[in-house]
Amino acid sequence: MSVLPTAKEAAKRVGLGEDRIILLGDQHDPELKIEHFTSIRNITGLTKRRAAIIEPSKTCIFIVYLSGTTGVPKRVFLSHRNFLSNVPQPSAGEGGHLAWDNLDGNADGC
Repeated sequence: MSVLPTAKEAAKRVGLGEDRIILLGDQHDPELKIEHFTSIRNITGLTKRRAAIIEPSKTCIFIVYLSGTTGVPKRVFLSHRNFLSNVPQPSAGEGGHLAWDNLDGNADGC
């Protein structure tokens, strides 16, 4: 199911142009107005070559920008190891209780 109509409506409601929407995944805009991330990658000259992760604890793979709620906004560099160690945290924290088919809110699914 395409979420493009929802993204277009959300962008419109907050005053963003459709040129600020970038599609991810397998779906493309049937009207060819919204860019797909592969077209952006192709114009930058990037290749499909994998980056070498020499030291997982030091190689930066992701930059997060913090809002600055306790001070000035800042960026945080996450290493490969930081990122991968955080991947299982959501499923460990919710313990299977936030499943899409658990609509009644009971932890045991009854």
